Amino acid sequence: MKLNLSNFNQRFTFRAIVQGYCLDSVWSTNEEHYIWKPMIMLSNINYQNTDTGLFEYAGEKTCISYTNKIAKLGQLVAGEMIQFNARYVGEYFESLDRLMNPSKFKIIKPLIDKRYPVPASEYLRVGYVMEVNHDKYPDSKMYKQEIVDRYDDWCNTNAYNKKSTATDQSNTEP
Repeated sequence: MKLNLSNFNQRFTFRAIVQGYCLDSVWSTNEEHYIWKPMIMLSNINYQNTDTGLFEYAGEKTCISYTNKIAKLGQLVAGEMIQFNARYVGEYFESLDRLMNPSKFKIIKPLIDKRYPVPASEYLRVGYVMEVNHDKYPDSKMYKQEIVDRYDDWCNTNAYNKKSTATDQSNTEP
C-alpha cells in the first residue's frame, strides 16, 4: 500500500501479533559494552486508518527494537496482540522496517495470567533474548554466556525464578 505525501513521516497506531525475540546484527552501545540490539518479531501488522478509524492490513512481518518502553509490559509470549504508536518513514508499507520511535504499548489480547518482569537494562534484555532463544544461537558468535549469566544474576537478585520467567514463556525447554 502506497501512502500519499500527506501521510509520509506521520505517526500511526499499529496492532501486531508477537512472534518472538531476536537479536539484530547491528551493534548497540550500552553500559560501556558493545552488544547486539534486542528486537521483537511481529507479524500480521495492521495500522489504524486516520480517516475511518478502522485497522487495515499493513504487512506480514517486521521487527521493532525491544526498548525499555516495551519491557515495562513484562514478558510477552508468541501469539499475543500488542498495540503501539510508531512513525512510518518509508514510502511503501511493504517495507515495514521503517517503523521508528515506537511508544504507547498496550497488550490487546493477552494469552497468560501471570506476567513476569523484564530487565530495564538493554544489556540484560540481550541476555534474556539469548536465554529464550538459546537453541537458535548454539556455537554462534551472537551467543555470549557472560551476558546470559548477568541476566541469571538479575533474576536471582530480584527473587524471580529463572525457570519461571524466561524458560516458561519462551520456545525453550525447562
